Amino acid sequence: MAAIHETREAWLEAAVRDALRGFMAGQGVAVPEVRIGIGFGHGGSRGKAVGECNPRSASPDGVNEITLRITEAEPTTVLATLVHELVHAALDCKGAHGKTFATMAEAVGLIPFPSMRSTVAGFTLNDRLTLLAEALGDYPGEGLRLGERKKQPIRNLLMRCGICTFPFRTTRKWIESATENGALKCPDAHCPGDMAEIGADDE
Repeated sequence: MAAIHETREAWLEAAVRDALRGFMAGQGVAVPEVRIGIGFGHGGSRGKAVGECNPRSASPDGVNEITLRITEAEPTTVLATLVHELVHAALDCKGAHGKTFATMAEAVGLIPFPSMRSTVAGFTLNDRLTLLAEALGDYPGEGLRLGERKKQPIRNLLMRCGICTFPFRTTRKWIESATENGALKCPDAHCPGDMAEIGADDE
């Protein structure tokens, strides 16, 4: 994939301008003018939030300013975080992660993981964002590696039920052990669905 944009900010702004604003409007979520930056939020480098949206009242020119964490660089995941923050911008950061936010987030394809404070893209949205990432070209730069946050050797894989979208994380070892006699079944006793692997997460 060729690089089209020189900076991460330009890549993200193109995503909003060329695709996300129109897509989200079609789902009833009106995205206002936003400014996107890469760095750390109010929690600084020790914070855990991967995205942050500030209300228009905090900006001198009345624009919602979004900050995406500089340690994140997987394109589809970054776009999913951006969609989450654009929902906040549509509400001018009012109502936190309450009912109105949840309604809008679900309308555009986000699902709680495990709550609306931390969402992931559902299957349909994930496919859409993957195609968008490909169209945007290479995501400029790599995620910043912080010395105090060394990666652990155990990789937890994100699984989700193909029917009820029940999500959970587990290791490759347990997945292989549980699937020796067939597909890994949904932990929900009332759901007949099979679990599918959709990504990895460093714990």
